[in-house]
Amino acid sequence: MNIEGFIKYSSILEGNIADCHTLSAMIEKLASHTCPGPAVVVLDAGIATEENLKLIQDKGYKYLCVSRTKLKDYRYVPDRLTTLLDTKSNRTIRLSEVTSPKNTDYYLEVKSPSKEKKRKRKA
Repeated sequence: MNIEGFIKYSSILEGNIADCHTLSAMIEKLASHTCPGPAVVVLDAGIATEENLKLIQDKGYKYLCVSRTKLKDYRYVPDRLTTLLDTKSNRTIRLSEVTSPKNTDYYLEVKSPSKEKKRKRKA
């Protein structure tokens, strides 16, 4: 997507193929369909393996994804405000920056009523 939120590039892939096997080809195509400069690849947790994240970084891109592992021993970043977002369905999502001594990536703790209900059902 561009800075205004419009899709710049999208593709439909063949079915019944694991996402992790298609990422390399998608990254190659991305370079020819986007303008030079910093691009961000958005992934779901299913494709965000350590190997795939390294591939994205090696190609010069940044990434945004859901972590595949639960971050432990984290703390809230001092002097950073919590952000509240209201969804189209009138639900509030809370975003807070957190840090961990064992990780160098940028992390956000995401809290929402729906996520909390799901967590309680599993417990």
